[in-house]
Amino acid sequence: MWVDCFLRETKILFLRDPRRAMFLFGASLAYLILFGVLYGPAQVRGIPLGVLDQDQSALSRSLTRAFGDSERFALCHQVSTEEEAERLLRERRVQAVLVIPPRFARNVKAGLSSPVMWIGDGSNIAVAGAGGMEAQEILEVLGADLGADQGAWGGIPRDKARGWSHPVELRLRLRGNPTLSYLEYFVIGLAMAAFQEGILLSVGAAFLGTGRRSGRGAEPVGVCFAVKLLLYGVCSLGAFALALFAGNRFFPIPFWGSWGAVGALGAFFSFGVALFAAAVACRMVSEVNYTRFALVYTVPAFILSGAIWPREAMGTVSRGLSFLFPLTWMVDPLRRLLLWGSDPGLAHHLLILGGIGFLSLGTLFLPGGALAGGLPGERPGGRAPLGVGKEGKTC
Repeated sequence: MWVDCFLRETKILFLRDPRRAMFLFGASLAYLILFGVLYGPAQVRGIPLGVLDQDQSALSRSLTRAFGDSERFALCHQVSTEEEAERLLRERRVQAVLVIPPRFARNVKAGLSSPVMWIGDGSNIAVAGAGGMEAQEILEVLGADLGADQGAWGGIPRDKARGWSHPVELRLRLRGNPTLSYLEYFVIGLAMAAFQEGILLSVGAAFLGTGRRSGRGAEPVGVCFAVKLLLYGVCSLGAFALALFAGNRFFPIPFWGSWGAVGALGAFFSFGVALFAAAVACRMVSEVNYTRFALVYTVPAFILSGAIWPREAMGTVSRGLSFLFPLTWMVDPLRRLLLWGSDPGLAHHLLILGGIGFLSLGTLFLPGGALAGGLPGERPGGRAPLGVGKEGKTC
């Protein structure tokens, strides 16, 4: 009896319903591959770096070369004032600025501690943390060499004098997220991923309509589509505003951006995702299949969007895939707007989100689409997608 039962269940698991075996054995492998591709490079490289050299000495130029030789940084700007450095950070032309103070070489030679300022963009804690650690290591190596030189001048062997003094120290100043808080970095992205999932599930359920409602007249599909899109788009924008209000009021998530800029980003994202959800839902044969799609779609969209790992550190495959998800074009500018008050690339992101929406809308006019000339095939049980009644293209 036990053997027969075991054989029967094994046959069901692997032969009759192989989806169970696929979920059992494939889920962990799928996540392993997905996160392995994402974190495989495991390096933040080429951080755009500006240098404000107020000393202009041989030692300060040597320090600048040390940063330029590191693969972690890409020297791209020579800055003349701290105001210019702050402006470059706000405009995202650099992500960090190294400030070498006046009389840097003179103080080092005199045996005095000379601080070097590191001004970084803290809105992305992975980039800020990697850059700050690399800067600390470079200055420690330089300080050890300078300490050995100072010891040699005093008659102490160089190998014993290394680390004897610390003539150079690093001072950190981070903008946007001074404490590198995960609340202001991770939680924003997580909330927006959940917001996207809410749009996908609610809009998908709406566009998997079940025919006209009893007691009401039948409207053309185009009218029904427009009404549903407007309703769910506006409600999604309201949910977006509610989430930001709650984060700012009940948690210490700052809100430095204008409601106009943040609202425009939320509107383009909401309607773009709503159109994408409608385009997918109208071609699904059942609500169960659509729900599966929405749940499976959420995880890669979240991890590849840059919400938890900077896209600059992704490999070629991961970075290429990240361009396909609307969340990618929403999370980073939202962080900048909330933490910095502005984002110079906002118009570019809005244009891409609008393009995603228009492409999704265009698929609905293709053969088999809800807005095409012919009716999409009815679902099992006589249920037609997009609220299409059996009499014709009605809602």
